[in-house]
Amino acid sequence: MNSFRTEKDRIWDAHTTQQGGKATDFYFMTDPSTLTVIDFLPRVQHEFFHNVQHAQTNQYKSIFPCWVEEAGAEYFGALVASNGDPETFIKLRYFSVSSRVGKANSATSSKEFWRDWLLSTDMTSVKPGSSEWGCASVHMEGIYHYGLLATEYLNQELGIPGILALYRDAGTMGWNKAIEKAFNKNKLAVYEDIAAYMDKEYRITVAQTWARHKCVLEGRGLQCANGL
Repeated sequence: MNSFRTEKDRIWDAHTTQQGGKATDFYFMTDPSTLTVIDFLPRVQHEFFHNVQHAQTNQYKSIFPCWVEEAGAEYFGALVASNGDPETFIKLRYFSVSSRVGKANSATSSKEFWRDWLLSTDMTSVKPGSSEWGCASVHMEGIYHYGLLATEYLNQELGIPGILALYRDAGTMGWNKAIEKAFNKNKLAVYEDIAAYMDKEYRITVAQTWARHKCVLEGRGLQCANGL
């Protein structure tokens, strides 16, 4: 909370905590119009999905890789926030995937690039013996954005029940063994498959210029009160 209050350029912030058997999602905003700023649109759903992750294993922050924890919430946040409208989902997906964070672009995208990206964001948000956020070093490398495509692959291959089972297994046997069990192949081979999907879908997504939002820049926020 202190970091939000001292960062004068922030227009919103969102967090979730799970302690003492209770889950609490909380949000800060400088103006009610933030509710229709494009990157806030899936935020309530995003934070709630962290509670879904917690319900599968209460140690998810020390078990799930950063891209699994945050992009999982971002993907399902966009999915639910679209209210069953495919066009809205594609536009939210485009906004997230085409965001100018990290080093990805059409020239650098490749199966090898995304495999290395997955491996480089494979740390956990809770580090043993530390109060620091474990994902800080890759926060601006697209764990919320590009990782949406990785979660989309998991959803297509495993379905939502399969993803929840993967989360539960990770809680008992660790992430590496859980994903190997889910796909019946070693982790690197799974990551190679995810990377191939990410390369294909990244190229398709950034070329979907029709999906660009029609939001209006107001201050530091893209205001979408009139729809995407």
